[in-house]
Amino acid sequence: MDRRIVVLFGALMLISSWLPTASQAQVVDSVTIAMLDYPPRQATSGDYALVGGVLHNITVSLSQASDNVRLTAYLDAELNATNNTNYYQWSYQAGNWSDDLYAYFIREAESSRQGNTFNFIIGTAAGAQEGTWRLAIFVDDVEEYNNTFELERPWAGISMTAPTFYFQVVPYGSGYINSYNAADPVNSTDFNTKNIGNVPIDMSITFDQFNAQFATSNSTGIFSPGEERAHFVEFQAQPWSPRKFTVKGRVSGEPQILVTPATVSCSVAPQTVFDVVVIVARQGYDVFQIEGVTVQYKRLFAAQYRNSVTMDLYLTGNRSLYFGVDGDNLTISDVQYLGESRNHNFLMSVRDDSEAHVVVNITCSIPPPRSQSSMSTYANFAVELSDFSDSGTFAAVVVVGQGAADDDDDIGLGPPSMIALVIILVAVCILAVFLFKTKRDAELERRRELEDRIRQRKEKVRKRRKQ
Repeated sequence: MDRRIVVLFGALMLISSWLPTASQAQVVDSVTIAMLDYPPRQATSGDYALVGGVLHNITVSLSQASDNVRLTAYLDAELNATNNTNYYQWSYQAGNWSDDLYAYFIREAESSRQGNTFNFIIGTAAGAQEGTWRLAIFVDDVEEYNNTFELERPWAGISMTAPTFYFQVVPYGSGYINSYNAADPVNSTDFNTKNIGNVPIDMSITFDQFNAQFATSNSTGIFSPGEERAHFVEFQAQPWSPRKFTVKGRVSGEPQILVTPATVSCSVAPQTVFDVVVIVARQGYDVFQIEGVTVQYKRLFAAQYRNSVTMDLYLTGNRSLYFGVDGDNLTISDVQYLGESRNHNFLMSVRDDSEAHVVVNITCSIPPPRSQSSMSTYANFAVELSDFSDSGTFAAVVVVGQGAADDDDDIGLGPPSMIALVIILVAVCILAVFLFKTKRDAELERRRELEDRIRQRKEKVRKRRKQ
């Protein structure tokens, strides 16, 4: 019986050690730790989380009035020396707020008191040691509260998922182009960002070129930790001559609510990029470029065997050049420029303020093999500056279908003619006769040899009987 009493007494003592003292229960009603302007957040341990280098609000509610409240925060470990990596102290004394040790880890003007509730707007150095810390609260120089919290190192990060944006602009035209299509929102194009750090950031989206002509949605305001956003891209087209260029869009974030400017060096501003390709060309046309010359052309055509295809090419720039074309499984029928037929390689000049029109007529002169319904053929173009300082090639693809073939078309794997069938049949018959004759002759020869052996044996038997 005495042993049970001892065990019960020990259990009660253990439980009582985890409960607040009568003084604590009477004086400190509640304590919260939260990033400034954000709700409290718990670490994986279940304790409040505090991010180093970022302003936080430690709210202390008392059950009685006091003009003397002091907070002490320190690393929950044996300290050989104290500094701003492991030890802090803030106090309220009759209306005055102060950082008692380092002078600048509190915002006096933003700290406030409402009755018996005290809001300490404080922070630590960004390099303060991460891990478990303790917060002690002294009221009238008496420790009334002591509990743990987790201090995290600050880090800023942005993750992004983005396609390549393509904007097609009419040459010499203007107007707004938006990746958001109000008539078809499902097929609109956007990119997504997320603040994957533990500090708020002021996000900005800029462009390496023509920044004033671009705009993005949801790109202003503070980007909270864990927040995700979707962005559409808008572009103001200019009256440009045909061209094609790529612009880098940059998503940047600047860490916010920092305790001191020195914290910036500890929380590196994150940045990520995406591409916007602007094509100034006629609808359905692609662009080929070398220095000083732009060619608009269609990349893909479809036709049947023996049909003709007309290719329109529009050239702009500020140079003289040699323009050439040849066919791969195609026949170049005619090349027209300024209303005249030209050689397949000729000299011409182009200007930026107008389009030079070249017309290339081709014939699909080679059919696809009988085993294929179609095949790809190519019109190959070459552009070389007249001073030979730059050159390049590009191609248009023509997908050629079988079409209607004549009986005498040589189309590779077509059906054999009747003469070929007769020849094959005769050859098979001759081979069969030859094999049959060969087999019969061999059988006759084998029989002769057998009859000769039998005759020789009989002859030997006769001779023995006579003897």
